Amino acid sequence: MSFRLWNSNNYPYIFFHTERLSLSWPEFMEHVGYKPTYNPRGNFNSVASEKLDEFGGVEGYIQYLHGHYSTAHNPFAPVTEQDLVESGVGQTVDKGKVDQALTVGEKKLKHAPKLTEGLDPQQIQVTVRPRDAAFSIEVKRAYGFRCAVCGSSLQSPKGHHEVQSAHIYPKSEDGSDDLRNGLCVCVVDTTGHWM
Repeated sequence: MSFRLWNSNNYPYIFFHTERLSLSWPEFMEHVGYKPTYNPRGNFNSVASEKLDEFGGVEGYIQYLHGHYSTAHNPFAPVTEQDLVESGVGQTVDKGKVDQALTVGEKKLKHAPKLTEGLDPQQIQVTVRPRDAAFSIEVKRAYGFRCAVCGSSLQSPKGHHEVQSAHIYPKSEDGSDDLRNGLCVCVVDTTGHWM
């Protein structure tokens, strides 16, 4: 892919940024000047750039969509009681310490991801640490409490989102609590987290 796009093999990884929007199809058709009777089935059509001039061109339209239709979540916003409930972390953690750990997580984004923490293996009592809670919350927020694999956003009768924050590089292998080392996966099929 790197060679096809840039005629170079220097870029072996390609990352796509996607964002969930609340934009409806009729609104989009109005924005780009399609007639209400337009049916896109079986066609591949591009939007003429001049149709987006009133938004300031393509970049302006993207900014407009982001400002008016984005449903993105800030994974590093201060933690709320609802976050603790929805993330299944519980209320036994110190919210102030979780907020501090969220701030640390945000600062990590300014540097290359570090997939391991360099800690020596040790036996520990299983408790929820503020950083663990922050990782769980920021990953779930980043994915909008939806499974990265199937898109599921089921909630329990008590309002708990049925997703987990999974480490890509496993915690048991010294994986770090960096947001970029996390995926949100549903708990309906527990093999999702294992995979």
